[in-house]
Amino acid sequence: MDNRFSRWEKSIIGATLIGLIPLGAIAQFPSLGLAQELKKSEQLIKEIQSKQSKLMLAQNAEKQNRTQLSEKARPFIVTVSTELGYGNKLIVNPDQAGNLYTQATPVNSKQADAYNNRGLARYAVKNYPGAEADFTQAIKLDPNEADAYYNRGLVRYAVKNYLGAEADSTQAIKLNPNEADAYYNRGLVRYAVKNYLGAEADSTQAIKLNPDYANAYYNRGLVRYAVKNYLGAEADYTQAIKLNPDYANAYYNRGLVRYAVKDYSGAEADFTQAIKLNPNEADAYYNRNLLRRQ
Repeated sequence: MDNRFSRWEKSIIGATLIGLIPLGAIAQFPSLGLAQELKKSEQLIKEIQSKQSKLMLAQNAEKQNRTQLSEKARPFIVTVSTELGYGNKLIVNPDQAGNLYTQATPVNSKQADAYNNRGLARYAVKNYPGAEADFTQAIKLDPNEADAYYNRGLVRYAVKNYLGAEADSTQAIKLNPNEADAYYNRGLVRYAVKNYLGAEADSTQAIKLNPDYANAYYNRGLVRYAVKNYLGAEADYTQAIKLNPDYANAYYNRGLVRYAVKDYSGAEADFTQAIKLNPNEADAYYNRNLLRRQ
């Protein structure tokens, strides 16, 4: 009996955790494959870098020829890279041109989006260093780009840089307080470092912002199970199942909760349903077999 209990505990520890959500991945490239999206983003970034190089050359030329300018200031046209693939024409005074070029190149969201999109493509193929570099560059271009902080948090979570991931998720929340997914992801990070109180609070906030968020109920159930709030965990898994009746993992984890409170018939029923929905779930067969042998 002791050996069986020990193996059962292993099944509990292995309860499934629903992972992070890449923000905007589908919305930002709805029809392109990863290879195409990566190529597209690379091309856009090259355009950005090319325009920035042209600005630097223009700056140097302006400095060299400045003494040849008429003493009388006259407006002239300078093309500034503020649009990807286009150019906004800005009328400036010749004596102000040097100051213009020494300032940071005006930026809009399309430039940051190019790096953000390539970062998502790199994240999808697990090129985490490249993805992190792209999201960092997007943040430099647009410090108020919540998606870039959010997505860099995904990368940092993947490489177990939990402090960095939490900081990025927190900044994403600061910039966009109504983003349920950001709370959801920060909850996962906090769960990973066993900050269960913070993880539960984040999952709860995600649910407040999106009452139909089945995964948030599921993960809050996992947190509540970890602190032995079995009634709360069971309620959360039940709600996740109500929102998604085909949620095999929710049935499986609810079976663990019901076993913990000695509801053996309920636990067996949940494992059976998990098997029905996912016939390859080995742990569900194993746990149901233990129940039937008692």
